Amino acid sequence: MRTISTGVIAFFSAVIAVSSVSSTANAQCGFEWSLGTGSGPGAYEICYDEARSQTVLFSGGDQKTYIWNGTVWSVVATGGPPTRGAGAMVYDSVGQRCLLFGGYSDAGVRKDLWQWNGKAWSQLSAGPVDASGRGDFAMSFDRDRNRLVVHGGYQGSGGSLLEDTLEWNPSANTWARWATGPIGRRYAHRMAYDELRHETVLHGGFYYTNKNDTWKWNGSTWTAAGTSGPARYVFGMTFDSHRGQIVLHGGTTCCGEVEYPQTYVWNGTSWSLCALQGPARGYMNIAYDRVRDTIILPGGMGPSPSGRTYIPETWELAMSDQPSTLHVPGKFATIQAAVDAAANGDTVQVAPGNYPESVNLRGKSILVRSALPGGASVVAPQGTRSFVATSNESANTKVIGFRITKGGKIGGGIETVNSAPTFDSCIIEDCTNGHGGGAQISGGATSFIACDFVDCVASSTPSTTYGGGGAIRCIGGATTVDYCSFRGCLNGQANILMQEGGGSAFIKRSSFLGAPTETGGHIYNAYSTVTIEDSLFDLMKTPALFGWSPFTVRRTDFRSFTGDSVMNMRYGQTLIDGCHFYNCHVNTALFAVTYSGTYALANSGFCSASNPLFQGPWTNLGGNDFNAACSCLGDLTNDGIVDGADFTIVLASWGTGPGASVGDVSGDGDTDAMDIALLLANWGYCPN
Repeated sequence: MRTISTGVIAFFSAVIAVSSVSSTANAQCGFEWSLGTGSGPGAYEICYDEARSQTVLFSGGDQKTYIWNGTVWSVVATGGPPTRGAGAMVYDSVGQRCLLFGGYSDAGVRKDLWQWNGKAWSQLSAGPVDASGRGDFAMSFDRDRNRLVVHGGYQGSGGSLLEDTLEWNPSANTWARWATGPIGRRYAHRMAYDELRHETVLHGGFYYTNKNDTWKWNGSTWTAAGTSGPARYVFGMTFDSHRGQIVLHGGTTCCGEVEYPQTYVWNGTSWSLCALQGPARGYMNIAYDRVRDTIILPGGMGPSPSGRTYIPETWELAMSDQPSTLHVPGKFATIQAAVDAAANGDTVQVAPGNYPESVNLRGKSILVRSALPGGASVVAPQGTRSFVATSNESANTKVIGFRITKGGKIGGGIETVNSAPTFDSCIIEDCTNGHGGGAQISGGATSFIACDFVDCVASSTPSTTYGGGGAIRCIGGATTVDYCSFRGCLNGQANILMQEGGGSAFIKRSSFLGAPTETGGHIYNAYSTVTIEDSLFDLMKTPALFGWSPFTVRRTDFRSFTGDSVMNMRYGQTLIDGCHFYNCHVNTALFAVTYSGTYALANSGFCSASNPLFQGPWTNLGGNDFNAACSCLGDLTNDGIVDGADFTIVLASWGTGPGASVGDVSGDGDTDAMDIALLLANWGYCPN
């Protein structure tokens, strides 16, 4: 449970009435305000990046981009959009990026549009031709119509207030403008998109008087929605997706400017004043963190011992009773010490750095999270695993955002026994173990989501067991792999996955790239159930799939295979449905058979594939095309060649997922090193 320091409460006692209402009574209005440590950035625009679970802040005065980790702000980029103030930033849920538009500057008012993709800024548009630049306008993103909506604002010194409505269409990169409307001129108002009711909501602002009216936009017309809200401007407003409401906080009134501490919520028809109050702030905005169920309020104008001034603090409103957050190394020197101290429901948050330890999750339902994706590296000592879950950990045990590797010749990666943890957005890299180079799973149901397995090796395979599994070995358990990528992983039996001893593996939306020195198969099914969907196998010299039991494979591409075969089945009938095979030139057959294995083929296509396709009997289920046209992996410009132009697109789209972008060659949800590897592997002119 979060607390406010007694000194802060005493100082704000004249301005803030901190309510003690219960979380049940105050369910719509939040549970508690708390003050973050350290100083916040200066004037800013703010956006919650849902794809990366990060609150992003752009400080237009010094062109710095910050990420909030729940405690402090970290600079992640400098430069980008030109300097500005009083612009606006919102999240584009379709393009999975933050959009920044307009603002004042020494060079005049701006109307340029920029995107933040989690790694870097790039300009999308110079702005609408028939509309002026502006600051202090209102902006939101219509998720259902895929439109950026802008209203009103001020043209700056010597200009006038505006009343037009602008929309930007991301698909066509075009602007539309409605020159007038019933709202009239105003500035310093706010908008938010109501995802529950599928409508854009505008409130407040100033023009001769403080406005308290609320309006709704349907894509062509504004409709009055009431006057029950506060008469304010330069307040904060955001959509709370957990409760399906819009939250408004603070704001300023004119004249003889005064800031207010109240919070209001909009239920689709009217505003309600919350009993719980927070810091009195204006000239700011707020963002809602969907993962932490928390509203972030950085900076703003407010009262201070020296009078009304900008206050460089960051406040948070916990919308529900929050579990404790244990910070490493701020409060605990090691991750293990924080895990040992944590209770179920807590979060262990780890700052960037190298942590030479093997972390045992102790059977706790906790979230262990790197504050920045890939920023914290768990470097396992010689002969140990980076993370161990052997005490009946449940699906509520989650490890997010770490780089997982080894510190000696042997070790690193993950071990789970009869447990069901989830590893999300982790990089499992350069791990070497006798079995299960990246992860060893025994029983249970372990999940990997948006993880990258890179250069993981299973170094020994005793004859008494199947062994192996360069990236993952699962014995009698259930493995779920979603939006993951695998490259450079090796083992003599199963370079990527060994699924044995019963159990099951469900692989979807993932990509697999062959290694230069590979031997053996890539995914080995030893009397288990393995299902693969919507994935990609590329540049392999040995079979992608080898099975003592059959596979089920749907909507998956197999490209540029050499060696003996694409698949080799020993027993049972493997189903191949909606798959495509491109430029596969093998020595025996695409579908090899040992003993009594067979195949059933439906709705699949073959381009430039060597014959024979089948070594033994097979069943034609119909819908197959044995002379399909070839496509060119990595030709993002569709000019018939994979070259520097395609490379540039990948770099411009660089970022983490899940959530595919134009540069996501592999289709695994990330634009990352896997896509660069695929581009280089397919470099040059596309095959005819």
